[in-house]
Amino acid sequence: MASKIEILHAYRQMYRHLMRAVRNTKPQSQIGRIQLRAAFNPVPGTREYGQPFDADGIKRTLWFLKAAEKEAGLEHRVLKNLLLVAGVRQQLMRVPWSMMLKKNPKDNHRLVQHAYDHYDRTIEMLNKTMGLRLR
Repeated sequence: MASKIEILHAYRQMYRHLMRAVRNTKPQSQIGRIQLRAAFNPVPGTREYGQPFDADGIKRTLWFLKAAEKEAGLEHRVLKNLLLVAGVRQQLMRVPWSMMLKKNPKDNHRLVQHAYDHYDRTIEMLNKTMGLRLR
């Protein structure tokens, strides 16, 4: 079990390197902040966190973010696309259901959900193979 100080330091380091990696651009920095807060906040109604604290995973994720901030290479593009997809997902959640039903047929909603399921599994495999903690 990690102490609160370790969790706080991990959060601050990840936030700092995330902001540098996205170069403080407005939509990516806001989406990244929301994602990071959701990952570090306890589960509502409890004082426990959703996932156990993984120091090695945090360390590897920091390496990934540092590489993304250093140059606009593969890591930077992966991070940019992760934040883009998270932003699109958030926008879809903000649209009222009545508007969703008017815009898209029911089959399209299942297709989009299937695409996000595949995307989530791909990110899960990336995390597993590289030992990262991306979402």
